[in-house]
Amino acid sequence: WGLLQAAMVASERQLKRRSGEGCAETIAARTAAVAEAEDGLRVGVAASATHETSASVSDTFTARKASRIDSDGSINSINGREIAMLDTSDAEATETDHSSLSRDNHDEDTGCSSFELPFDVRYVVAPMVGASDLAFRLLCRRHGATAAYTEMLFSSRIIKDPEYLRCKLQTCEEDRPLIVQLCATTVDDLVAAGKLVCPKCDAIDINLGCPLPQAAEEGFGAWLLDREHWPMLRSMVRELKSATRIPVFCKIRLLSTVEETVALCETLQAAGCALLAIHGRRRPPLGQHRLFRDTPADLDAIRQVVAAVSIPVLTNGNT
Repeated sequence: WGLLQAAMVASERQLKRRSGEGCAETIAARTAAVAEAEDGLRVGVAASATHETSASVSDTFTARKASRIDSDGSINSINGREIAMLDTSDAEATETDHSSLSRDNHDEDTGCSSFELPFDVRYVVAPMVGASDLAFRLLCRRHGATAAYTEMLFSSRIIKDPEYLRCKLQTCEEDRPLIVQLCATTVDDLVAAGKLVCPKCDAIDINLGCPLPQAAEEGFGAWLLDREHWPMLRSMVRELKSATRIPVFCKIRLLSTVEETVALCETLQAAGCALLAIHGRRRPPLGQHRLFRDTPADLDAIRQVVAAVSIPVLTNGNT
């Protein structure tokens, strides 16, 4: 993982020196960088497994790729389940709990099956600003990811700047299923952007979790979670789903109480949300989001949400 991060940083530096050469060159360079990092990671695993045969080294790499390493170097796990989410706003690696998908793929009380989604969400690569581009997504898919998010895209820029969309939403046939994450301050902007991206993706995620100062200033992300904005959130989900005819997901944070969080999730589900990704921390005070990353995620609160809704839930945030 460290080799991969180093290669990506080196790639970014190289791209800055080559600025102006176009998006195609950018993606090609990033793809080459992550491929080189992948080779380095394989070598690193082989070197650390000197007591194993060459055949078992491959097995070791396959097993290790199923883990995700957190930003502090720790390997996350939750009851032995896969770890797969990366936080969008503060670029931290976090875990995905599939407790809502682990009931033999069927909820006896609601009759809601996880197979209602048109694709597999067992191993999901989540959005990470500055990293979740085409090259990174393809690398993750090569090692078992069943779906992937783009990084957060701004709806207002998508509808005003075709070049922004062309550069930010590079994809290909192998890059599916793909979930495009959008942030927006109005229903109209979200729907307009959704219409432009839906031909290139399999679902659209509404970012309701970003705690950054820019989100507070412009009015998107986690700053739309207050109850006064819930009517607009209902409209966002309903109108986006109606306009695009593909699944609509929502990524949120925990609210002040578990009861309030459950109420919000039930509201989003009733509006037509097909999947929830919940970051297990509450919205931090303005400007203190990095400090709050050091606090444990409240996975027990998320479990209560899982019990209350019938749609799939991805837990996000590590302990």
